[in-house]
Amino acid sequence: MLDCIFNAGSRKIRRAGALLAMVLLAGCMSTDDNPPPTTLSGVAATGTPIAGATVTVRASDGSQANATTDANGTYSLDLKTLGGAPYLIELAGGKVGSTDNAVRYHSLATGPGTANITPISEMIVLAALAIDNSAELATRFAGYKASDAKLITDGLAAAKTAVAAALASSGVTLGSTDPLTVAFAANGSSDFDQLLGKLARGSLIGNPVQVVALEPANFKGLLDAGSPGLTLVVGSPKCTVSVYYMRYNTVGGAGETTNASGAIMLPSGADAACSGARPVVLYSHGTTVEKKFNMA
Repeated sequence: MLDCIFNAGSRKIRRAGALLAMVLLAGCMSTDDNPPPTTLSGVAATGTPIAGATVTVRASDGSQANATTDANGTYSLDLKTLGGAPYLIELAGGKVGSTDNAVRYHSLATGPGTANITPISEMIVLAALAIDNSAELATRFAGYKASDAKLITDGLAAAKTAVAAALASSGVTLGSTDPLTVAFAANGSSDFDQLLGKLARGSLIGNPVQVVALEPANFKGLLDAGSPGLTLVVGSPKCTVSVYYMRYNTVGGAGETTNASGAIMLPSGADAACSGARPVVLYSHGTTVEKKFNMA
């Protein structure tokens, strides 16, 4: 009788132990099967996807990871080997449509998830770091450190508010959209992508390039050769004229994103007429079907 009771009790104890082991094992397996996310992804676009560009994500301890955007401007990378957030992001190279991208764009991420790279994200990072030009931002990215990470952490909310206000004053309304994390496709189908296209219209593609600087004597010679006697009527040039070639984003006849070029002519020199405030003179030619036409 006692032996039967003892054996029954032993079986209950063994059964309870087995159940406890199963619970503990299930807990361990659950943890392994659901690790915390470590992926960062997003879209790089200016109203048109930036394809084939290098995306570099840096932590303030100097660690970094790289990815390349696909034809749709999307990228994805793993943050497991990086230090802690926030992360600073730089995009370089690639193509916008058929045009080489000459601009470095920046963004930031407070952890795994989404971080889009656009002209608006560039504005947000500039505001968060309290700097006013992209050249300095590129330098700060290369030397990203803990003090910059703190500026981003402390100033991100205010930076987003300031950028939204600046865009609103230009007729571009973000509403409740977070430009850094909004899900969108860079194909013109989403409100945010259309907003980027609107913002991109008229924006420079890279910096203007100086083509030539015409000294007054050389300029006079060209004028006289083209229109003999012209300088006898209007006078001889007093200033050096520097001619710059620029390219900018615009919209084509079918509403598609495209680019155009133009020339900027700036006077300089010692004569009083070569400096100070002056009106802007605009000269435009009619539409040309020749893509290679360059007024500069």
